[in-house]
Amino acid sequence: MKIELAGIFDVTAPVSDAYGFLTDPSRFAPLLPMFKELSGVEDDRFRVVLDVGMPQIRGKAEANVVFVERHSDQRAVMRSTMRHALGMADSDMSFDLVPQGAGTRVSWRCSSTVRGTLASLASGILAPLARRNVDAMIASVQEELGAVPSEAGVAPLTPVAGSSEAPPSPRPDLSPGWWARLGAWFARAFGAGGRA
Repeated sequence: MKIELAGIFDVTAPVSDAYGFLTDPSRFAPLLPMFKELSGVEDDRFRVVLDVGMPQIRGKAEANVVFVERHSDQRAVMRSTMRHALGMADSDMSFDLVPQGAGTRVSWRCSSTVRGTLASLASGILAPLARRNVDAMIASVQEELGAVPSEAGVAPLTPVAGSSEAPPSPRPDLSPGWWARLGAWFARAFGAGGRA
């Protein structure tokens, strides 16, 4: 099962500060929903442990992440493999940064392939949950880097060619500036709750 997420958000921090934050796991990993532990931080790799707590998916999820591309103050691409008792998720995550006035516009994309029992939960539970966790992660990042009002937000989940899964109906934005309070960016493709 594939899950595709993408979106754009703005922060008031300059490009160099935003890039430095988004490529420093010791700064952004603790903002992940359900974050438990960061370890094995080396030049281009790190390990994150999440404590997943929802009825259908409980327990520890471990993600090994490696930077596969870095262009200072412009772009970074990460590849992760997350393991959970119910399956695995392989993800490619990227972000591109461009100056936006005195701040930065961040365009991001996450493409995940979910296998195992997790795949059977992907459309009904996992995809909407990933969306909520990404929202929470973006809100947290924007709190750290400075929120900009009236965000473009997260693009809707996109069905993948060959998949019969339809994207969930869009949730209404009940609070102005919701996108100005980020979140999954790295929530990977699963987890519970979020910062709201």
